[in-house]
Amino acid sequence: MMDAVLRGLTWQSCLVYLDDVNIFSRGSVAQHVVQLAGAGLSLKASKCSFASEKLNYLGHELDGAGVRPMSSLVESVKNFPTPTDVTEVKRFVHMAGYYRRFVSDFAAKAAPITKLLRKGVVWRWGDSQKEAFECLKKALTERPLLAYPDFSRPFRLVTYASQVGLGAALTQDQGRGEQPIAYASKINSPTVAKYSITELECAAVVWAVKLFRPYLYGRKFVLMTDHAALKWLMTSKELAGRLHRWALQLQEYDFEVVYRPGSSNVVADALSRAPARVVTAASQETETRPDGGRAGEGSDGQLADQAIKAEQAQDRTVQNLVRKGKYGGRKIVVEDEVVHIVENDGSKRVVLPTALWAAALRENHDSIYACHLRTPQTYARVARSYWWPDMRAHVRKWVQACRDCGTRKVKAKEVIPPLRSQGVGSPDDRWALDVAGPLPVTAGENRYVVAAVDYATRYTVAVAVPRHTAQDIAQFIVEKLVLVFGPMRELVLDGAPELSGKVVAALTDLLQTKQISPVPYRPALLGLVERFHRSWKDMVSIYVAETQNDWDRWLPCAVYAYNGARHSATGFSPNELMMGRRLRTPNELLRTAGVTQVGEFAEYHRKLVRQMAQCAAAAKTALAKDQLQR
Repeated sequence: MMDAVLRGLTWQSCLVYLDDVNIFSRGSVAQHVVQLAGAGLSLKASKCSFASEKLNYLGHELDGAGVRPMSSLVESVKNFPTPTDVTEVKRFVHMAGYYRRFVSDFAAKAAPITKLLRKGVVWRWGDSQKEAFECLKKALTERPLLAYPDFSRPFRLVTYASQVGLGAALTQDQGRGEQPIAYASKINSPTVAKYSITELECAAVVWAVKLFRPYLYGRKFVLMTDHAALKWLMTSKELAGRLHRWALQLQEYDFEVVYRPGSSNVVADALSRAPARVVTAASQETETRPDGGRAGEGSDGQLADQAIKAEQAQDRTVQNLVRKGKYGGRKIVVEDEVVHIVENDGSKRVVLPTALWAAALRENHDSIYACHLRTPQTYARVARSYWWPDMRAHVRKWVQACRDCGTRKVKAKEVIPPLRSQGVGSPDDRWALDVAGPLPVTAGENRYVVAAVDYATRYTVAVAVPRHTAQDIAQFIVEKLVLVFGPMRELVLDGAPELSGKVVAALTDLLQTKQISPVPYRPALLGLVERFHRSWKDMVSIYVAETQNDWDRWLPCAVYAYNGARHSATGFSPNELMMGRRLRTPNELLRTAGVTQVGEFAEYHRKLVRQMAQCAAAAKTALAKDQLQR
């Protein structure tokens, strides 16, 4: 009846249980009183409490800090006498079970007692039952506090599995360290108890994610586990049976698996580990990723010379290549104790051992320096420094199995305009400029992105701005383009007022720059910069917060990755064609002893000019070929 009387208010500003009404919003008491009076109901003053800082509700004590078990009911559990038969055991389990979400791993702790309730079990109150009885009473006597969830902050889900049961803890760092939001646990059935190590841990994840779905669905969260194999479970394409079904069930959630050893996993450590636990420490496991890299420390290793030397010495494939001295007509050599493969042009690449494949793939695809580039660009980044047999296939599998790329990026259908040659030109001859937005407002009040792309090199400059007036565009052209690269011959702009107005026109006249506007038969003139806008949004979407108010923080990373990646049309990275060198990654610095000596400046200049000329010629040929193919 009360639900009908307060219809429209329940769950919005009040909670109702029988005749108990808890109003939790400000300024809505009068509206509740009006609806109660309209139904002919009255309130007894002695049973009402207003503006309370603490509230006892349905056996729980609520205050500003969180939720606790109510002290009077906890006292009943504390004073409960030792059970003497099944009936008393049932009463205790039901009483204590009401607060099971406050006790970590409740099911496993209560297992010695609850097994007495099974059909056909002979009554016997032994040491294990007595220990479990006192353990539960102590856990509740401490009146554990559960914090309120803050949906503006990320959640952490910690899971645990054993032959006895499954456990989970939903936690959150609200500025005072990691605090529990809720605990959950369950006893395994005889069938589940026979699962393998990985299956038990995966079963715990699937069960916990489904249980806490209202908190986790639609939000990115962190899954903490002490089982290293779960790090590659979501990316493996070689699963079968129930593991494959579970992986599919988890696809709709957005989470990052973080491995933390049991010894350093504070929450998991608090989950009492039963003697029958079957999951061992990750350092004792030999789980293998589908790409061949170990799921333990090897997959996260740094690509320093010492690490490469150590792993190459233990890698059978590398040692076999050294003994043969060649692979596919290319020489295998050892320089400074590091194994290299010599390409036909004389360049050398490090033969990367299996244990470090994942580290190279992660840095050249998953990191903020790469921003989840597609397969060709990822392969080109890896191939600049490293080589291993069938590397292209491994790169393709890694990118295809990338969960962030699969859920965030959309493969757009390419629109090919009528064939008209646009010319190639030289660097800084022609730039295309466009504005993207409005976008979600950031903390810096930015709402738009102004971007410019050089036609010859595909080099891109982009900044986040709060406005895009004609003055803002003119300032961008001068400060970010002209004062860095010099005046351009042509500037391609669309017909937007801020781009085609008097301010920009006066600036282009001053710079002796020809202003070009796309016409219907040449819509691809702005295609380069529009494609960049699509690319940076794909990259940034993987890193932004749920509120999307920090995209401007990640925009420079996306620009860096875009300029450092090999472009499909030129065959070179934009930075190589514009600046004469490719962008390095942090791991490359680990492989050099110090600052590289370039010799005399005159010789370096000649070498640089010769190299850039060769790159420019190759890029022009590639661009012309690309236009003919279209």
